[in-house]
Amino acid sequence: MNMSLYGDRDPNNTKSKHKPISSSTAASFSSNLAALISSAKAKSSETATTKSSNKRKADIFTSHNRNVKARAAADLEQVHKTKSDLDSVPVSELHRSRRKMEEKARLYKQMKRGEHLGRSDYSANSLVDFDRKCNADEPAEWLDEFGRLRKGTKREKVRFERRQRIQQSASIALLEDQAYPQAPANIIYGDTIQHAAFNPDARIAQQMAALAAKRDKSATPPPESHYDASYEIRNRGTGFYAFSGDAQLRKEEMETHQAADKPTTQHQISDHLSPL
Repeated sequence: MNMSLYGDRDPNNTKSKHKPISSSTAASFSSNLAALISSAKAKSSETATTKSSNKRKADIFTSHNRNVKARAAADLEQVHKTKSDLDSVPVSELHRSRRKMEEKARLYKQMKRGEHLGRSDYSANSLVDFDRKCNADEPAEWLDEFGRLRKGTKREKVRFERRQRIQQSASIALLEDQAYPQAPANIIYGDTIQHAAFNPDARIAQQMAALAAKRDKSATPPPESHYDASYEIRNRGTGFYAFSGDAQLRKEEMETHQAADKPTTQHQISDHLSPL
């Protein structure tokens, strides 16, 4: 029987890929593998420790003051001016600086005395009203919502007026914000004879009378702008004559012109009819 058919290996076959492993080789392999695993664990622990130490936040005890050395060097390099250095400054600039310092000192003294706002408007512009409590306790009178005269302090009167204003503004806002419009108050219900339709009121009658007066008014004659010399540029025309704006004077001027023109016209007719 051929045992190779059932998967048994032939020990005499030298061409087989799998070779038997000795006990010494397995022991050396296991020791090398254990050494590599232990070294990898040691490296990973060192890396984690380094990262955690680097990520530590600096607290107030371990952190140092930043740029302290630069500030210390700048303080050492600072040179204070002395009286000899001020001699090189112009006198006008020294006087201007002195005036500014005196003005600042004066304002500071006024602020300490409470006079920086002025005597007149100090109480109006002050942040604290020291007379508010005294004024609020003064007696006052007012009318309530039922028309009754009430007596109390000024504080109570102001509180009542504020409440009335709030209620009034709320009622106005409620009327403005209603979704549906209000029904008119002059709605007629039932059978009613509307006699006002045949008897108009005084306002409508007055309007109708005004329209009738415009209808029956006589036509206004147009203005006599034809005889107005300043209405158009006519002074450049031939035989221009500026008649008067008054009708009576204009009539007299026309009669004078016609009387002067009549002999001239007759002379021209006679010259035309006479034989040459």
